Amino acid sequence: DNTFVVKYVLANSLNCVVLLTALLIILFAYMLMVFERPIDSGTLGNFANCVWLIIITMTTVGYGDEFPITVLGRCVAVMASLAAVVMLAISVNLVVSKLTLSRSEAKVMEVIDTISLRDDLREAAAVVVQRWTRAYSSYMRQSRSGGGKGGKEKSGPAIKSAMRMNIDLRAAVLSDVELLECITVFQDISESYFSQRLE
Repeated sequence: DNTFVVKYVLANSLNCVVLLTALLIILFAYMLMVFERPIDSGTLGNFANCVWLIIITMTTVGYGDEFPITVLGRCVAVMASLAAVVMLAISVNLVVSKLTLSRSEAKVMEVIDTISLRDDLREAAAVVVQRWTRAYSSYMRQSRSGGGKGGKEKSGPAIKSAMRMNIDLRAAVLSDVELLECITVFQDISESYFSQRLE
């Protein structure tokens, strides 16, 4: 079928679209020159001016410095503007089809995003562990030296119950703003990572 061949060529060949656009410009400019030549006062008897007018009309700029006077010349300008709409649609379709990722390219991009998210997740986890270790070490130093609240106790190092130490440790960790920020970042990255894995 000939229409299939034309559709395929227009949808996949940028060279063909550029050539067709150039041929339309030349054709409309020649027609405009033929129709406007009998008018002595018009400047559209010159082919270069006709090409200028058709290009300006087809790109929808429309300076207004040149314009057809005859009825047939105006019809040619209208046909050129309508042809430009069609050529613009073909060009946009061609560009979109060339820039759209194929299925294999989309899979590669998905794998790259997954690897990047996994690396970000590992880095965020390492930062959380590092901040928690610092907060824990700081708490242990304070508790061995007698804590900061009451100074040193009278009877030497205090023996705390395991439950009380856990409560104090939790309070010390929750008061560390940097650690809480790192945990929030880790949580956001892990949620996006696992939601991407589920897709």
